[in-house]
Amino acid sequence: MKLFKDIDLTEEVVGDILNVDGVFAGETKEFKIFVYNDDKAYLTHLVFTVNHPEIEILEAPETLTPKEVGELIFKWSPTVTLDEPLKTPLKITGIRELRP
Repeated sequence: MKLFKDIDLTEEVVGDILNVDGVFAGETKEFKIFVYNDDKAYLTHLVFTVNHPEIEILEAPETLTPKEVGELIFKWSPTVTLDEPLKTPLKITGIRELRP
């Protein structure tokens, strides 16, 4: 599985880190990442977790067929304005199923 910033799958997210900026304290902004199943297996029971109190996952795929692209939508509601982008780990768990 690979993560991308764009639907054309040209800007890969390096590692499992959400890297977002451009939000001021008291504001809320939604972000979208594209999840690409680059495997020949089906990915099922997918769970996306961010351990940060200001990040909320709004929408995420639960299953991805081989070569399918899904959308991960999350929002950031910072309590303070940061000079640097927020970088926080994104944990992904699921089951890899090989089907005939």
